[in-house]
Amino acid sequence: MVSVVAVFYSLLLCCIILEGGGGACVDAGLAGAAAPGDITIAGIFPIHGAVAKQDIFSPQPQRCIRLDETGLTRALVMISAVEAINESPVLNDIGVTLGYQIYDSCADVSMALRATADFTQPADCSGGRNACVCDQPVMVVVGASHSETSIAVARQLTLKKIPQISYSSTAVTLSDKTRFPTFMRTVPNDDYQTAAMVRLLGDYGWNWVGIITTDGDYGLSALNSFVSQASENGICVAFKSILPVSLTSQDLNSALRETVKTISNNPKVNVIVSFSKASHMKHLFQSLREEALGSGQTTESARRVWVASDSWSSSNSVQGQLKLEDIGHIVGFTFKNGDLSSFRRYLSRLEDASLDSIRNNSFLQEFYMQLNASGDTGGTVLLSEALKILQKYTHADTTLSIEMAVSAIAQAVASICSRKDCKTPGMVQPLEVLKALLTHKFQLGEKVYKFDSNGDINLGYDMNLWRSENGILHVDDVVAEYHPKNNSFTYTNHNTTKQLHSLRHIVSRCSNSCVPGEFKKTVEGQHTCCYECINCTENYYSNATGKMSSTHTRQPAVTFTPDWPLWTFSD
Repeated sequence: MVSVVAVFYSLLLCCIILEGGGGACVDAGLAGAAAPGDITIAGIFPIHGAVAKQDIFSPQPQRCIRLDETGLTRALVMISAVEAINESPVLNDIGVTLGYQIYDSCADVSMALRATADFTQPADCSGGRNACVCDQPVMVVVGASHSETSIAVARQLTLKKIPQISYSSTAVTLSDKTRFPTFMRTVPNDDYQTAAMVRLLGDYGWNWVGIITTDGDYGLSALNSFVSQASENGICVAFKSILPVSLTSQDLNSALRETVKTISNNPKVNVIVSFSKASHMKHLFQSLREEALGSGQTTESARRVWVASDSWSSSNSVQGQLKLEDIGHIVGFTFKNGDLSSFRRYLSRLEDASLDSIRNNSFLQEFYMQLNASGDTGGTVLLSEALKILQKYTHADTTLSIEMAVSAIAQAVASICSRKDCKTPGMVQPLEVLKALLTHKFQLGEKVYKFDSNGDINLGYDMNLWRSENGILHVDDVVAEYHPKNNSFTYTNHNTTKQLHSLRHIVSRCSNSCVPGEFKKTVEGQHTCCYECINCTENYYSNATGKMSSTHTRQPAVTFTPDWPLWTFSD
């Protein structure tokens, strides 16, 4: 039996949703969350994971499905950052506030474009609930998450000269200011991430690897960047698997089956680099396990070292019902971590607040309704359980990236509004905000940042090693920091670094290294990483591993003991 308290809170939530905002000035078109201010920011986040299939001729708008807690949490980070900066001296001293409108991309480009069209078209200010919001047009956009979405949105925003700051889109092409002049980001582009990955593979002697990515701008851009840098550093790509971007694609299952087959047919490839999405990796790991068990093998045969890109390196949801030992080892690259204290205070305020306080946030309403439907949950318990889930999906890297974007906007606005009227609609133009963003430094905490000539901020990467302890998965253990300027790692923690170094015993090579006295013989058309080791003929020698030929000598042969590094892999 469901308790009377649970029924009461269900009815209260329904009333809030049906009332549709109730309070003045918070309903802004398609925005799922909104608050008024003198300068309005739009945020685009994948709060749902997909769009439901429907007949193309249906007159009904597309419906978003699968609430994504990670996307919801990111949207809340932006709201938290706006509320915090509104209370800070940066804006308080000049009497200006930031407002926001949060839109759901549903991890779909078309839905993101629909949202962009909504806040860029002239608003109907004839009256009604929207009146006080619609007379303040959007000045700047925070988002989107995925590169393919940001690229599409950037083309629209460029027409209006509205600046856009992404917190996680890393496709290299977005650094091209001739094509995307109003786009900026608080993260590095993928050239630096692939350089870090190649450095890791080289350091560990893994020169025979596979690549999995998704079709689309981000996946293909990252793939091309990685292949180019890998070949320059003697690393060969044994196979490339490209998965459809959409989870609802009819081709996804067949692509997953083909990828599993490819992995199984390449037993020497023990390291796989993945630029895929978390949702795709979850399905892939499950498919690998099922294939292993179905063919009479143990789950150990499916284990690999997975080098994860920033697109899924912090997403513990990929584990699904599996254990980490079923998957193997995951080494992930993430953006630089930030301080979570401000956002944690915001979540605590959410827990202490009444359900009535979420009238202007339909996303939180849906989240609470979904949580309430899952069990006999009273009000206090509901909010407490919600807090735990939101904390679980909070990641320090994207939190920093989003807070940096809001701080940059606030300080650009302050530089403009300290010398002109910003409260009268139309007095500030997006182009002014764009110029201030690109020319002014901004501060967050004790650090000062500035967008470079490409509109990027490159802080480098953290490298994480996933671990499981007492059944709990830890994905945020930083083992090293990557420095783009000198292409090097600094190892940060002795215990975690020791665990990372233990992976050196794993071999991912097409052929074993040729020892002194042997030379490599490759077959035309094969990868350079695949070869035979041939003994040197009489009066010829090689005095190092990996020699492509023997050297002639007139001197008697002597025994040579090489002094190569202990971490070089050879039999």
